[in-house]
Amino acid sequence: SATALKFYTWDGAEKLSSHTDEYTDIIDGCTSGAIAMSDDESMLVMIDGSRHLLVFDIAWEDDKPVLTLRYEYTCGIGDIREMHFDYAGNLVTSGTESFTVFTVPTDKNVTVVPAKSTLKVVKAADLETAINEIADEHVTYSNHTIWNTDNVQLMVFSASGQMVAAGNSDISLEAMPTGVYVVRMPSGKVLKVLR
Repeated sequence: SATALKFYTWDGAEKLSSHTDEYTDIIDGCTSGAIAMSDDESMLVMIDGSRHLLVFDIAWEDDKPVLTLRYEYTCGIGDIREMHFDYAGNLVTSGTESFTVFTVPTDKNVTVVPAKSTLKVVKAADLETAINEIADEHVTYSNHTIWNTDNVQLMVFSASGQMVAAGNSDISLEAMPTGVYVVRMPSGKVLKVLR
């Protein structure tokens, strides 16, 4: 018989099985074991034996989940092996031949995602001052030049991550295209330079 979707409580009590009459007409086994539950435990997604992505609403009756089929989607090529919900509630899946992000419609289709850090935006006139505030004692920046005051080894990377210059002397960005560059210092500190 096909693999079942099962839910157990922390003490090992089985509270749901897709092999029961309640679910056998909806769930055709469980392929690959890929399953995801939303952070608020209101939605469950799985791949059934026919390679359909099944999206269920979950209602909790004490500690027993009750599933109601909300959407069914036929998967494309390959098998989905992993899935999870991201912070915004999108379903992210990856498999043998695909990587997909599904947006599941909700009553509130807007999510504010908090930043992990802050970014200080400065005016061009304040740029040199702002850069010098975050740099360490080895490096300053002015007139499109990274001034290496102690002749330490520096590496300069483009915004795409490609190293574009390195050395232990001053580095000119005059010939570089306009853009954002990152200077890595021996201390591990980095300096963002706008050219």
